[in-house]
Amino acid sequence: MEEKGEQGDGIDRSKETQQHCDSLVEHNPAAISSLDLSGAIQTANPAMEQLSGYSAQELIGINLLSMIDPADVSRTKGCLEQTIRGEPASCEMVFYRKDGTAMDLGVKFVPIIVRGMPTGIYFIGRDITQRKRAEKELRRTKEQLESLFTNTSDAIVIFNRAVTVLQVNPAFEKMFGWTAEEVVGRHISEMLPHEWDKLERACDHVLHVGPLNGTDVALWRKDGTVIEISVTISPIKDGTGQVNAFAAMIRDLSERVKMEKTLRESEAKYRLIAENMTDLIAIYDRNGRMTYASPSFKHVLGKEPELHGRIEQMVHSQDRRKIRERFTEMVNTNQASRFEYRYALSENQSLFLEASGIPVIGESGRVESVVIVSRDITARKKAEDALLEAEEKYRSLVEEALVGVYLIQDWEITYVNPRCAEMLGYRSEEMLHKNVMHFVYPEDHDLFLSKFRNRKGRSVHFYFRALHKDGRAVDVELHGTMTTYREKPAIIGTVMDITERKRTEELLRKSDKLSVVGQLAAGVAHEIRNPLTSLKGFVQLLKAKNQGQEQYLNIMLSELDRINYIVNEFMVIAKPQVIEFQPKDVRRILYDVIPLLDTQAIMNNIQIRMDAEENLPLIHCDENQMKQVFINILKNAIEAMHHGGIIQIRVKQDHKRKLQVRIVDQGSGISPERLAQLGEPFYTTKEKGTGLGLMVCYKIIEMHHGTIKIKSKLGQGTTVDIVLPAYPSPEQNHFKDKGTEL
Repeated sequence: MEEKGEQGDGIDRSKETQQHCDSLVEHNPAAISSLDLSGAIQTANPAMEQLSGYSAQELIGINLLSMIDPADVSRTKGCLEQTIRGEPASCEMVFYRKDGTAMDLGVKFVPIIVRGMPTGIYFIGRDITQRKRAEKELRRTKEQLESLFTNTSDAIVIFNRAVTVLQVNPAFEKMFGWTAEEVVGRHISEMLPHEWDKLERACDHVLHVGPLNGTDVALWRKDGTVIEISVTISPIKDGTGQVNAFAAMIRDLSERVKMEKTLRESEAKYRLIAENMTDLIAIYDRNGRMTYASPSFKHVLGKEPELHGRIEQMVHSQDRRKIRERFTEMVNTNQASRFEYRYALSENQSLFLEASGIPVIGESGRVESVVIVSRDITARKKAEDALLEAEEKYRSLVEEALVGVYLIQDWEITYVNPRCAEMLGYRSEEMLHKNVMHFVYPEDHDLFLSKFRNRKGRSVHFYFRALHKDGRAVDVELHGTMTTYREKPAIIGTVMDITERKRTEELLRKSDKLSVVGQLAAGVAHEIRNPLTSLKGFVQLLKAKNQGQEQYLNIMLSELDRINYIVNEFMVIAKPQVIEFQPKDVRRILYDVIPLLDTQAIMNNIQIRMDAEENLPLIHCDENQMKQVFINILKNAIEAMHHGGIIQIRVKQDHKRKLQVRIVDQGSGISPERLAQLGEPFYTTKEKGTGLGLMVCYKIIEMHHGTIKIKSKLGQGTTVDIVLPAYPSPEQNHFKDKGTEL
């Protein structure tokens, strides 16, 4: 019985112990799981559930190695193997929770021993993510501090309260010439025997008051030379807040001291210059009040300006606003400025000044003052004005010249005046910087180049054809002279359009012909007309008496009428006709003419169409002569259209209040060579023509102060444009054209 009682007590104690262990695991803040020997999870406490995001049931059977970062698997396997051998093992790993987030774990593996043999492994893990982050941040901070300590240009010395050097940076070695090995562990007084008292007081100040900033002292280098420095001493405290060391940051002031000395010398030098130069030097504060004026003010202006006076004092009233605006701009933008202004010496006398303003920026980064240096440019301004006036005069002379003016350099056009550009249909800027050969008619390229290359002396003069923008040739006369422009050879000269002059010469040549024709016409008319009248009378008499020969007599009468017609045309040329000018409607004249040619047009399968604008003005003309012009031109058009077609007549008013009659046929056209000779007496393109009809048309239209222009292309027909001045009458022409087609 006693044995059974003892066994019962043992069982109870074992259960109680198991309960204690289970409670310890269940309520432990660390994540605890039991694993089998392969690493598969067998049990998990609530902390493990919370850490992993899985429930205990979900965790059972999951291999721990599948829940950690692949980079940590090898190391973790080693820990498991060590634990299976009976030895606890610890490691750190990256663990992935159920939601995929990663955390750093500190893990301990403990073997489960039953009857001397390992049957499982306890996994005990704690979240060390925050600790790892803190360690990482601490390392980064340490690296930054070490980098600052190593790379700063300021020397740093760290020493303890016993004033023994603990550490120095490379900048200290460079600045003082001692190496770290030479100074670490030594008392600072060994290196600073002359400044030891100051250093002691400085350390005492740091202990009881706080950091000591920017104390200027002179120290000795290792080589015995003196260096001017600025020292800042800060305390280094331990974890309890007690000062256990000091950090001294040392900045070399040698350059600053040298610069200050140079600045003082420079200031003295520039003051000497300012006091003795003729330019006006003034300094103004940022509010525009004068704080300094050089002695030259009295020499140039005759009196000294008032110190602390405003910037616009003595400035011409018309320039004060500009001065204030420029000054404000310099103060606000920190930018220098150049400008001109006038000082008023008296009511009738001003001094022109050229000024340069320079802002002076203070330590705060803003403009504290402005230095303005002014120079008297009155004489220069007067010379510039005179030069400008002369330049304007000559520019106006060139720009308004009736002849073209040009400047050529390196065979490129450097300048042309408006008349030269207009002559070729361009604007001046369109011709600039283009090769001059671009404006020479292609067939005259060789002529143009040879005239310049073979010139005698510095001048050249010749005639050639220029190329108009629309592709036509323009006859011009060129004068040129060799010169120098901007230190390079150039050609300057004039060019004149001689198209009208050549046309006049051609007209004079034609007039000579007409004079001969007129004399011939008078003689022929006199010699032919009388016998012609007799012949015609006798033929008519024979026709009345002889019925059998009527056919031949009709032919003879027809030929006599033709001879009479030619004689009448000769008479138009030979002497002035009695004509009567009256206001007439050109459309009515055309409507009267078209039916006369209707039969001939229909016989040649030709239609004559006319379109005319409404409310056209009248023309001042001789109706019969105008009919003669239209008949001649329409008859020529019909005779040129061997294969039929349409003759189109358009009547309109142009923007110059002139009437334009355009007659367009679909005939065979006229070659350019023949087109140039149209209108000359006895020149004709027709087999049986006299060449007088078109010449008479030219003369009639010229008498009416109009023009005839003929354009034609072979195979495409001919266009005749007749332009007549409108009759200067206020009454409107209310004849309404309804159009006609014959």
